[in-house]
Amino acid sequence: MPFSQPQILPTPPETDLTGRIIIVTGATRGLGYEASLQFLRLKASTVILAVRDVVKGEEARRRLLADAEVCRTNTTASVIVLSLDLADFDSVMRFAKMVRERFERLDILLLNAGINLARFETSKSGHEILMQVNLLSNALLSLLLFPLLQKTPTDHTHIPTITFVGSMGQAFHSLASFPLHRQPSILAHYDEPKSYSRFARYPDTKLFVALFVRALAERMPLTSSLSKKGEVKEGKDQVVVNNVCPGTVDTAADNNLPWYLRIPMNLNRKLRARTVQEGGRALVNAALIVGPRSHGAYISNNEIKR
Repeated sequence: MPFSQPQILPTPPETDLTGRIIIVTGATRGLGYEASLQFLRLKASTVILAVRDVVKGEEARRRLLADAEVCRTNTTASVIVLSLDLADFDSVMRFAKMVRERFERLDILLLNAGINLARFETSKSGHEILMQVNLLSNALLSLLLFPLLQKTPTDHTHIPTITFVGSMGQAFHSLASFPLHRQPSILAHYDEPKSYSRFARYPDTKLFVALFVRALAERMPLTSSLSKKGEVKEGKDQVVVNNVCPGTVDTAADNNLPWYLRIPMNLNRKLRARTVQEGGRALVNAALIVGPRSHGAYISNNEIKR
C-alpha cells in the first residue's frame, strides 16, 4: 500500500443527471452523504436516502436541499428518505418492494452502507453481522432491484449501474491463513464464533463483495453496449455492476472499533487520508463516469483493475 494517494479529479462539469433517480445507502453522513450531495449538484432529479435511522435521514435531507449550489442549480430536486436496516433481510425486502412500487426507473444503486466492528455479533436475520451488512444484504438488494434497473432506458450518456463500495483491505482476508475446506455451507462457516477473526472479518466481507460483483457480471453480461466510437448505445436490459474502493478517506468509519485499533487507524487517516469530497468523487466516478468498461471490475484510484 503506497503512503501517498493520487488525487481524485473533479467530475467533468458537463455531467448532467437531469431525470435520473439514484439510491444511496448509508447516506446520513460521510461518503454516502457526500456522494448524495454531488449527485444533486449534478442535477439528479431524485436521490433516495436509504438509511437505518430515519430521523438522521430527515436531517440529512434538509441539509442537502439547503446546500447553496443545489438551491441555485437544481431547484426541483427531490430527496426522499426511506428506511433500510441491512442487518435484517425483512427490512431489505420491504425497502425493495417500496422502491419497485413507487418508481418506474432506477439509474444508479450506490451500495455505500457498511460497518466495521471488532467483536462477534449476530444480526437480526441470524448471520454474523459484518457478513450480513457488508455483503449478504447488499447482494440481496442488488438482485431485488436488478429488474428495475434493467427496464430503465439506456441513453448515449449512461447505463444503469450498481456500484458496491469495496475496500483495498480485501487483500488482508483470512483465506490465505485459514483456507475453507469442502463443506455444505460457506455461510455456516462464517456464522460460527470459532471462525471469527476481529482483524480479518472486515477484509473477508470486502473480498466476498468483489467476488459477488465478478460473479454477477459474468451471469449478466453486457451485450454490445458500446458503439464503435465508444459511446453508450440506447436500449434496455443493460446494467453495469462494479466495485469501488474510495481509498483512505477522512471519515468516522472506524469509530466502532476498540481504542487500540482506532488509534493506528485514525493516525493513518490523519497522515494520508483523502478529503471526504475526493472520496465522494471516487464513488460518483464509479457509478456514473467509467461505464461499461468497469463491468464486474474493481476500481481503485479511479483506475479499473482486473
